[in-house]
Amino acid sequence: MSADPAADSLLPDWTPLPADHFSRMALTGSTLRTILDRPTPSSPLPGFLDPRPSLHLLVASPKVGKTTLCATLAVAASAGIAPWRGAPALPQGRVLFVTSEEGAAHIAATMDRVANRLGVAPEHWTERLGVIAADDLLQGQAEDVLTLNAGGRDHLERILESSRKRGAPVRFLFLDSASSLSAGAGVDENDNSAVTAWLRPLQGLAIRGQVLSLLDTEEGDLASDERTAGAVRFACSSSSSVRIASS
Repeated sequence: MSADPAADSLLPDWTPLPADHFSRMALTGSTLRTILDRPTPSSPLPGFLDPRPSLHLLVASPKVGKTTLCATLAVAASAGIAPWRGAPALPQGRVLFVTSEEGAAHIAATMDRVANRLGVAPEHWTERLGVIAADDLLQGQAEDVLTLNAGGRDHLERILESSRKRGAPVRFLFLDSASSLSAGAGVDENDNSAVTAWLRPLQGLAIRGQVLSLLDTEEGDLASDERTAGAVRFACSSSSSVRIASS
């Protein structure tokens, strides 16, 4: 109490917080210790993919096979097999492949060719793999995902959340490609701030959705352009960056 009762009347009543208030507001004490005691997750593809959900940036020169590589990983994950000789079998689960580079017929043919090479029959991968690509059969808001603007990202997140709630979560998300998807969102790829602002929510989406996301981009689109170097540095620092050398 102060010497001025009138001033005291202006102060709000002070009520002590309950002892467990802090632990209800934040992770603390035994909860933190539980987190520290969790086993370290292992990468589904050591040396290529991070063990934890995150956005991966696949960087390569044009026409070296980025889409085919992504299709190979997608089919292998859907079937629960190794994507190539010497690699471990990928954990089987649902896969979502979003491409604005290719129409549905073209990417389906690529996946079928990949599956034949891997020796896996259609019934072992097609039911767990979803494709969002331009086609007359693509319905409703799914078309918005092909732009990956704010509305498209929201719809994509709803797809991931719905799958998770149904007990069949999407484990791998492929986005093909950075240049076409960002252009569809009206992003100027020569504007560092615009590209960074577009990439940042994709990292958050991968973490919240608990999925491993692979976004492919070209050296010529981004990495070799001084004007977009800052955006690429952000992407590589906030996520994994995998580079493919041309032969």
